[in-house]
Amino acid sequence: MGAGPSLLLAALLLLLSGDGAVRCDTPANCTYLDLLGTWVFQDHKKKK
Repeated sequence: MGAGPSLLLAALLLLLSGDGAVRCDTPANCTYLDLLGTWVFQDHKKKK
């Protein structure tokens, strides 16, 4: 039983420590009505 259990514990602690950040809201002040409507997403390839 080498680094397996300690690696698993470290990964678990990393996931649990990020839990608060995931639940936070964005700093933008958008209401639900601002989000309604039609959205157009575009993806542009980077020119070389």
